[in-house]
Amino acid sequence: MIPKQQSRQRLFRVFCVVGFVATIGIVGGVFVAGASVQSGATDLSVDISTQSMYVTQGDSVSLEVTIQNTGDQNSPAPVFDLEKLPSGWSVSSWSNENATYRSSTNEWLWTELQAGGEKELTIILQASDAAESFTATGELFDGYDNTAVGDTKLIIGAAPTSTGDSGGGGGGGGYYDNTDPTARTQPNVTIDAGTTLAFNGSNSTDNDELDSYDWDFNGDGNYERSGINVSKDYTTSGNYTVTLRVTDDYENTDTAQRTITVQTRNDGDENISSGTENGAVGSGNGGAATTPSQTTSAPTVANTESPDTAGRATTSAETTVGGSGPGFSIATGILAGVLGVILARRR
Repeated sequence: MIPKQQSRQRLFRVFCVVGFVATIGIVGGVFVAGASVQSGATDLSVDISTQSMYVTQGDSVSLEVTIQNTGDQNSPAPVFDLEKLPSGWSVSSWSNENATYRSSTNEWLWTELQAGGEKELTIILQASDAAESFTATGELFDGYDNTAVGDTKLIIGAAPTSTGDSGGGGGGGGYYDNTDPTARTQPNVTIDAGTTLAFNGSNSTDNDELDSYDWDFNGDGNYERSGINVSKDYTTSGNYTVTLRVTDDYENTDTAQRTITVQTRNDGDENISSGTENGAVGSGNGGAATTPSQTTSAPTVANTESPDTAGRATTSAETTVGGSGPGFSIATGILAGVLGVILARRR
């Protein structure tokens, strides 16, 4: 039989060890939580434009690139990647005081793009005598895997100065399209804060071909995203006017608008609202659209992003289940300490 005194001493040591381990767990848990949780979000956009889309062989053209971070979190290590140029085209020069250029990949790199900040980059492209028309496309991405894409069309030849039939017969002087496209987007919608909402401009039409789809998410006249399909995170309640601008090959444009109403989220409601394919329709002559209202349901997706050691984004979720988490560790540590004191006094 183990003497009673010795048994108490052993039990006291056990509780001391448990208390120490629980304390380490508390400290470690706080450290890990502090290192992994981020607040806010990064929202990148890129716009590529030229003074004229028409270029004569042997001449050069200036691409004006504007990158923006409209989110409330800084964007680490943003990179603008100009898609590989076709034969006959080359980068002759560029200007931006803070960028680093990789000529082998046509990439421009920055250390950081602050929340709400923007950078402007000018790229001079040279068209040789063998250059052909193409669409210059560039992708912007950062260390959190946020991306945005922009493009602009470059046409080899002189800008048209007269209108006529596409047949171009007789002395018509060339074909010029002055017919505006018609922009179409989705209906007005009400959603919960914390929703990622998808936007679609594929129902827009033109008598020839649409060249670009640009989106203004806050009604300030700046188009933050480009593409037929884009998405936007809504975290703050309020009313937001979203404008879709479509442009055809001859720079004729039209716009359509929809209103996004963001309400305070009800955690008991598992659904959010989103629009359907048929909705706002532009006037076909550059005017704004009138939009019907519609509400449907779709699932909510929420996550927390944090950079890993490689600079990429990782998604993490914190859940307390059963006997785990900082609360459980604190309770265990307190209980072990109290029992240890009681046993120490009884010795």
